Amino acid sequence: MSNDLNRREFGLVVFRAGGRDWECGTGELRLELDLDDAGLDVPPVWELLRLTGSRRSLAQATRLPWKGDFPEGLAALLHMDLPAGDIIE
Repeated sequence: MSNDLNRREFGLVVFRAGGRDWECGTGELRLELDLDDAGLDVPPVWELLRLTGSRRSLAQATRLPWKGDFPEGLAALLHMDLPAGDIIE
């Protein structure tokens, strides 16, 4: 993921889930996602894995509590297309 962000010169993305922080990319902080306080029905780390593995539609990803440059950041993060419809697991 850091390679994708760096190649696209996006900057730094920080994910919070399960009481841990993950930093991807380098440079200025451009996007944050804190899943620990998102009120999810599943463990936050599980949701992070589903999101970063393209197991969430754009609509599902949009509903998460992003801070920062979400549209451009999501495009820079992903190297697979998102599913057209919601995935319910």
